[in-house]
Order: sequence, then structure tokens, then C-alpha cells
Amino acid sequence: MQTLKEYKEVFSNNNIGNKNYEKNIDDFISYLESIGVKDIREVKFENFLSSIEDLFNKKIINRENTSHRYLEAIKTFYKYLKINEYAEDIFERATYKQDYEEFIDRIMFKDPIDNAELNKDMIKSILSFLDDYFFRFNDYNVLIDKSKKAEMNRYFKYLKLRLLIKITLLAPCRKSIISDIKFEHFSEKSRTIKINEVRVEVTNSLYRDLIEYKKFLFKYIIYDRDRDREETEYYKTYIFGDSDDFYGKLNEYLIQFVKDINGTNPKYKIPNINHETLRKTAISEMIDSKIDIRLISRLSGNDVSTLSQYYKKDVRKSISIEELMTLKYLKFI
Repeated sequence: MQTLKEYKEVFSNNNIGNKNYEKNIDDFISYLESIGVKDIREVKFENFLSSIEDLFNKKIINRENTSHRYLEAIKTFYKYLKINEYAEDIFERATYKQDYEEFIDRIMFKDPIDNAELNKDMIKSILSFLDDYFFRFNDYNVLIDKSKKAEMNRYFKYLKLRLLIKITLLAPCRKSIISDIKFEHFSEKSRTIKINEVRVEVTNSLYRDLIEYKKFLFKYIIYDRDRDREETEYYKTYIFGDSDDFYGKLNEYLIQFVKDINGTNPKYKIPNINHETLRKTAISEMIDSKIDIRLISRLSGNDVSTLSQYYKKDVRKSISIEELMTLKYLKFI
């Protein structure tokens, strides 16, 4: 009899499923070992549910979307075990979806920011604030004045946030995907950008922002001798620079950004947001516009099954990548 970890290694070596699932499977196996389960054939669906609660208590799973990803990982693992006759599929029970959803509702681990959504007026307020800021900022001497470094950093941060917000609303992919977007992915000739292996047409506004941002980088950042050499090298390749640094500070930037907006007493007060807020807003807008869930999956990086569980609206109309730009909610992005 093979150990639980040996089954996982065979699964991984055969490249079955998504490589991103490996950490989830490791967490599941560690839980099983902690409760004394050694035989893969002895595992029950109830063990899977209990593992979610255990990982929740350990703060490894702390949101619904991370729980859904965990579910998909373990389902994929069990499909492999079933096909190879190592074990029965614990997800074949007819009520597993209902049991899972009821269990999740009982845990109620919901981050108010993650589960928030922005309405169109809030999005307009955010983008208008940024446009007004750049319109007012007509003294470019500040950008090279060493005594006003704070304003330079604010200007640079706002440039990145404007791009981030618009790109996320266009293609609501994860932070790790956005932070790895390269300049070579953006085509000025075709006015498209490749995100998560999908080439998407950009709006006129986003096209303008990308061009302005690129000019700014090469004029004020990349050749700034006072900046860290490694940092400037990243900006020659990646739109958002050092992906690890950007990934780590992104939500901090967004929270401070909202404080800046609300400090100006806008017509529509903006709630606290993070990147998941933007993603959920975009995905919900796409669902409401009846975009094919398979297309949303390609743009977002979420599995179709995860999207189907999380967004339970009926989606029938199929809209292609080419038709995406006709959607009403993109007209102000």
C-alpha cells in the first residue's frame, strides 16, 4: 500500500490537473495524517469538509474563493485516483455540492472587502478622481525636484493604480497574473494586450494610459540614477515592475488610494477595496451582461466549475473576445 504522499507524488509526476493545486493537495494530506488516516481508501467526504474547517482555523483558507479553489484541487486529485483505481471518488455522492455549500455557510468566513462590489457610479468616481489628478498636475518640474520625492512617488503610484483598475475591470485575473504582464504583451499596432494567454482589445482610454505610462517610465524612472538598479531593470520588462514587490503592496496601495478619494468628499463615497473587490465587480458585470462563463474563465483564470458555484446566475448568451468591447460597462474604462 502506498502512503498518502506517494499518491500525491504519482499524481504530480503524471502532470494530471493544475500545478497550482499541489499546495492544496499537500494541505489535505497533512490534515488526513494529523487525524490518523493512512489509507487513501478510508478517506470520507466528511474528512474533506473537516479539513476545510481545520485550514480555516489555521488561517490557510480564509475566504470563500480560496475554499472553492481548494475544492477544485481535491476533486481533480480524486478523479485521478478513481481513474487509476486507487480509491473511490468521494465527490460522487449526489448531494456533495449541497453539503459543501451548507458547510461553507456555517463557517461564514467572509471578508467584507473581498465580498464587496463597486457599482458603476463608484467606478466612475474612482476614474474621474484619477483623471482630475493628472489634469491638474501640470508642473512636471516636481517630478525631477529631489525635495519633492513624496509627490513624485504619489504620481507614479497613481499611474500604476489607474492601469491596474482598468486592466482588472477588462480582464479580472488574479494579482499574480497582472503583476507578470510584460510590455511585450501590449501591442500598440493592434491596440491589444495579452493577459493570461488571451489577447484582448483595449479601450481607447486604456490605450492612452498605457502609452503615457510607458513614456513616463523611460523618462523619469528607468534612467533615474538614484533608483535601485535592480528595480529599474524590472520596469524595462514588466509593466508593474518587480512582480513580488507589486503583489505584496497592491492592496495597501488600494486602501490608501480610497482614503485619498474620500478625503475630497466625492459625490459617491467609495468603500474600502482590494484587488478581489475589483475582480468580483468585473466578473459580476460580465455575468450580468450574459457573457459565456467559459470566456470569463479564460479572462479571470478561475475554473468554470468554481465560477458556476460562486455566481449562480443563468448564463446563456455567448460573447466572443472580439465582442467584449461592445459591453456597456466598459465605455468609461
